[in-house]
Amino acid sequence: MVSTNGVHEDARLKTEKKGRGFRIPEKTAHLTFEGDYEGAEVWVRLNVSFGEFLKIQQNNNSENYGEMAQRFGDAMLVSWNLEDDGGNPIPASAEGMMAIPVEFATMIVNEWVEATTGIPDPLGEGSDDLSTLAEASTVLDG
Repeated sequence: MVSTNGVHEDARLKTEKKGRGFRIPEKTAHLTFEGDYEGAEVWVRLNVSFGEFLKIQQNNNSENYGEMAQRFGDAMLVSWNLEDDGGNPIPASAEGMMAIPVEFATMIVNEWVEATTGIPDPLGEGSDDLSTLAEASTVLDG
């Protein structure tokens, strides 16, 4: 049955009985790395708004890394086990993103994009570095 306002009657009654709407659950991912960054562990938020996802992706693809690092560090990083050369913890924040190598920061964001969407990020398409191509092919084969 459809009510005159376009809301399914059963759905409206179920919502009224619960007293509130649906809350989207918090989702996180645990990222681990191989090669030079083996042992690094990063926890990131997955349930980002579509608008924020597009802004981060756009900054990443346009090589506006400073803004991307700020947005990503403030909104997506939950925690990590990264330390500086002196053994001091690097904060899991925009400030921390600015303190790590750009190669690693980009890897973190690319892994987050893949975990969020299930689709590998095309950032590395123009790269001459064949080691990332070999890594990607082993991921796709498995």
